Amino acid sequence: MIKEAMQQRYAVKQYSAQKLPEGKIQMLKDILRLSPSSVNSQPWQFVFVENQQEKEKFAAASMSSNESKIKNASCLIIFRSKTVDFFEEDMKNYLPEAAINYYKNSLKPLEKHEIQSWIDQQVHIALGVLLTSCAAENIDATPMEGIDNEAYDKLLNDTNYHTLVAATIGIADPEDYNRLSETPKQRDKVEKVIKSIK
Repeated sequence: MIKEAMQQRYAVKQYSAQKLPEGKIQMLKDILRLSPSSVNSQPWQFVFVENQQEKEKFAAASMSSNESKIKNASCLIIFRSKTVDFFEEDMKNYLPEAAINYYKNSLKPLEKHEIQSWIDQQVHIALGVLLTSCAAENIDATPMEGIDNEAYDKLLNDTNYHTLVAATIGIADPEDYNRLSETPKQRDKVEKVIKSIK
């Protein structure tokens, strides 16, 4: 089922006015909360923006090619990672001693930007979880990096996190020019991207 769902998913370019049921959005919130991360670090925040006026603020802080997607989609999801300082402070509230010790011994000796990179990578895992879940649940989605991260951070006004990437979810317009019937899925040859060592 997952393979078939992934074959059918694509990055939506045009959303319809029809909105997703609230239950579908709540389900994705629950799934994102369950996303895997190294040592269960969970160094993230997922901001679901459904309010139309708020979506328009974020649309204005995005590349022009993403503005209409954000305005018309049911929901904008913003993926944010904890800053190193906040993560080190907050992990004491929820991580077991073994995980904290792993961090202290294996990651803390690194340069701060290297630790931030490790944190950010965990958040990208969650983006993959979202896109796969949307495909499995027949929810249309679009991942997007074409956003002004600093402007998003100013709008969200929480310096414990910084914005990495976003995604829109909703119901595709039947005339979306990027639908598979118009733009068939293209992937590189399997022998180029998959290597098996037995």
